[in-house]
Amino acid sequence: MKLDGPVFAVPTPFKAGDLSVDAEALRECVRFLSDKGAQNIVSCGTTGEFSSLTKEERKEITAVCAKDFPGKVICHISSCCISESVELAKHAKEVGCAGVLLLPAYYFAGMGEDGVESFLAAVLKDCELPCFLYNFPKHTGNTITANMYGRLGKAFPGVVVGIKDSSGDLDGCKALKAAFPAGQVYVGNDGAAMTVLKDGLDGSVTGACNCLPEVLVGLDAAMKKDKATGGGHEEASECLDRLMRWHKAFSSAAMPEIPAVKSSIAHRLASAGFTGYSTVCRPPFTTPSPESTAQLSEWLGKGLL
Repeated sequence: MKLDGPVFAVPTPFKAGDLSVDAEALRECVRFLSDKGAQNIVSCGTTGEFSSLTKEERKEITAVCAKDFPGKVICHISSCCISESVELAKHAKEVGCAGVLLLPAYYFAGMGEDGVESFLAAVLKDCELPCFLYNFPKHTGNTITANMYGRLGKAFPGVVVGIKDSSGDLDGCKALKAAFPAGQVYVGNDGAAMTVLKDGLDGSVTGACNCLPEVLVGLDAAMKKDKATGGGHEEASECLDRLMRWHKAFSSAAMPEIPAVKSSIAHRLASAGFTGYSTVCRPPFTTPSPESTAQLSEWLGKGLL
């Protein structure tokens, strides 16, 4: 299984009041992404607040995404419980997902390489879908090293198909690619989206660009065109300029990233006629103030749309 184009980590909308999953708003979100050219999404990822969800809620969300998004759905199955990750992987297969995404065990930070690798292997041996490993040491406290990735890729051919790296280390991403050339390397760093493609890596995974999917899709298409014919550089530069202006505005928002993602996607959906996307988050996140949300909407309107 190969991915083509950027991957969008879908936020999980909750209903105001009881904070239950809002399936209707989720459907509108994934349809919007598809309409704007997105071919790949992640359900229940970091942006999807997976750690605030029950196992049954994660299954519900993934089932909605698999039914209503016509492209490839990658289900994030990470848990500190091996059997729960395996159960989520089996459910992902049942509902038609294209693959899964797997972190090392988290909370138990600073584990040795043998322990991290044995945990991942215990899930992979019972995984029936193609799997992207997920390296995010800031939040897990554990690192998937290039050597470990290479060993797991060789030990589980056809299962380990790539890795998402959110470490912020582009040299480390290149080392991952060298360790297992058959696997795809996707990078969680919007600001480096063009550099990632220039460096021979496979693409970007984004949360922040859920509200501007056409920009990241356009950048990817222009880079492919430029590589094939030499005629896409100007288009790529225009997309990169819009991406960097949004990244600057988004980074200066007076709220954490996930509430900002929800506020910005709510604005885009409202512009398209759907006003029912709530910006509420589950604790420990707090719902953004109307003033902060209005500021993001203003930034989006300044030549970005």
